[in-house]
Amino acid sequence: MAPLIEQLTEGDALRPMLEAHIRVAEALAASDESEGAAALWQGDAGEAAAALLAETLDAADASPSLDGRDYPESFDALIEGAAVRNNQAVGSPIQIMGVLEARLAGFDAVVLGGLDEGVWPRPPAADPWFSRAMRREIGLTDLEKRLGLSAHDFAQLLHCPNVLLTRSLLRDDAPTKPSRWLVRLDAVLAVDGACPKLTDGQERYRYLAAALDPVQKTEEAKPPNFCPPIEARPRHLSATEIDTLILDPYAIYAKRVLGLYPLGDLDPAPSPADRGRIVHAAFESFLQKYADHLPDDVLAAILEAGDEAFAEFADHAEAQAFWRPAFERSARWAAEREIAHREDISLAKAHAELTGEAVFQAPGGPFKLTARADRIDASGDGTLAIIDYKTGAPPTKKAIASADAPQLPLEAAIARHGAFKDGDGETLAALETSLLAIWQLAGRDGGKVTAIDGEVAESAMDIAWEGVQRLIAGFDEADTPYLSEPRAAFNEAPRFSEYRTLARLSNDVEES
Repeated sequence: MAPLIEQLTEGDALRPMLEAHIRVAEALAASDESEGAAALWQGDAGEAAAALLAETLDAADASPSLDGRDYPESFDALIEGAAVRNNQAVGSPIQIMGVLEARLAGFDAVVLGGLDEGVWPRPPAADPWFSRAMRREIGLTDLEKRLGLSAHDFAQLLHCPNVLLTRSLLRDDAPTKPSRWLVRLDAVLAVDGACPKLTDGQERYRYLAAALDPVQKTEEAKPPNFCPPIEARPRHLSATEIDTLILDPYAIYAKRVLGLYPLGDLDPAPSPADRGRIVHAAFESFLQKYADHLPDDVLAAILEAGDEAFAEFADHAEAQAFWRPAFERSARWAAEREIAHREDISLAKAHAELTGEAVFQAPGGPFKLTARADRIDASGDGTLAIIDYKTGAPPTKKAIASADAPQLPLEAAIARHGAFKDGDGETLAALETSLLAIWQLAGRDGGKVTAIDGEVAESAMDIAWEGVQRLIAGFDEADTPYLSEPRAAFNEAPRFSEYRTLARLSNDVEES
């Protein structure tokens, strides 16, 4: 590898880099039985590679200077358009040719394949430099001429003694249209009633094709239906996992009973989850500094917290070009919302990222419900306001009030029946919640509030607390299975899932 490493480190011209690359490739291909050049450039692929590289070397001196770090990507682009044709099947007289090659040879039988519109004939590509009128004016060939040549090729090959016309009904899972040549032939044959239609007898060839690859008897995989023993079932879940247990119990079974976790990608690209984490971190930092008072310039303080959070992705173009402007819009909205919210509830103190838990008795033994609240505010009347930040689509007010979206109501239940603790050890225990709100930090306007309060919030908490106890009691029965997305038939399925492939479900839900 030394010659190539040296050129990529010190060189600035394409020819020396390419020559070093060829020498290294030949050295790697060498063996005790043969030299590297003999092994590397043999066969259809070797001949195609040799021809491509020879052409490139002839033109290499005209190439501008090239940084060695850009050579691998440049080489990939260079070979991307190269095609390798296997012209002859091993041990068979069958020749696989393009139409230009087939013009020059005669055959007893020929198969004309790809007779789909857009494939044969292929529509002329748009000229990025000249319009059709400009091409005619300067004497360039009309792009439509290729359609005439394509028709000529088809007509010539159609006159072989035996011809089989084939086309694909689907390409890339999408229906195709028959080639215009087939449509015109069918129209001509329809006029002459003595001639059969092109599609007559096609079933025979379908049966022959099916006989070449007979279908094996298969059994459809049954959906997951596991009933682990009670002692193996989880005795604590988070409020978020309760929502998962409702919509996709199998995901809880795979994660909490089997202990299966998806492996993360190597060097993953920043994802929407990273964006949400950055926004949460910015507002957590802001609240920690201004828990019981506001600065003179609220917007500047939020943007300063955003600078700290976005430092992690300072070199990421997408985060700076798209995420950062969206955060600035949300910051302007949040600054106004923060002032109004603190006045509305007569804020005593704001708490960020609190952990809480509550324990209740279930048939299988004590069960612990946990939660991590984005924000809990202590109001002037001694009640709490629980706020969740979201950068994605929030649940509706109706879903929160009915506890169909149980996260916030369950956090309120923990505040009443258990306790939350902040990082300083302060405990918020056995307190009523007067406001449940979601601040959506996204959108053209920068943000949106979805909230319930008063008796509606209290009712949602009661529904969620009773519902989670019934849910856990149901799963404490030995014959209750952990099904995969049991409510999918009612259009109630998780927006994200990491276990759909494991459950043998189609991958039509985004995995994260």
